[in-house]
Amino acid sequence: MVSPEFYKSPVCKKEIVAASKRAFMDSKFTIITTVFGKLPENVVRFERGWFGESKEDLEGASVVKEERGQLLPRPSDGIFTDNYDVHFYVLRQRLRDAGVNV
Repeated sequence: MVSPEFYKSPVCKKEIVAASKRAFMDSKFTIITTVFGKLPENVVRFERGWFGESKEDLEGASVVKEERGQLLPRPSDGIFTDNYDVHFYVLRQRLRDAGVNV
């Protein structure tokens, strides 16, 4: 689950970098990025500085960008709770596609 605050938190950024590295190495591990707060445009579009400006942030950004996948919902569709029933259905489908029994 991501929100604007997520990308400002050093702990959350470390977690998503670690998860992204695992997803890169293990095809059974999937990241489904669910949006629970309106994300800044620079985050949505991966614009320079979207993950931070430090060397560590820039390296982490490249890993996360590769594994983040499509946002759920798409930014043009608001946030997850804006249309909960539809977005939950899509989330269940993505989980099934990833091999999770739901």
